[in-house]
Amino acid sequence: MGSHTLPSSFVYLLIPGLFSNHGPLYFVGTKKFFSKMGLACHIAKIHSEASVEHNAWELKQYIEELYWESGKRVMLLGYSKGGVDAAAALSIYWCDLKDKVAGLALVQSPYGGTPSASDILLEARLRTKKPAGS
Repeated sequence: MGSHTLPSSFVYLLIPGLFSNHGPLYFVGTKKFFSKMGLACHIAKIHSEASVEHNAWELKQYIEELYWESGKRVMLLGYSKGGVDAAAALSIYWCDLKDKVAGLALVQSPYGGTPSASDILLEARLRTKKPAGS
């Protein structure tokens, strides 16, 4: 059996999915796996329930920081909503990021949206709104 290898010429940025900030160990095992292979790997500390536009801006900042610190292009690995956030960052900020990003790999990213996540987020927003006049 052959071994699986990834190039060490990149910095890897794991971009978590919806509700990931409620699990402190989210992606930690994956990051350790990358580290054991001798790869530079980071987990984007985004607020997963924030808007795609907001997270795209946050990811732009992460990518530029990683690129300038390491001198290596960044490989984006997005899971679920994290993949949508990553694709949005590249779409919106392409002129700034095109030379800094090596690629984009996505797992289970809901490009058509997901009714259950939309319903959960809407319900949470409605609960936090105060009634008029209070």
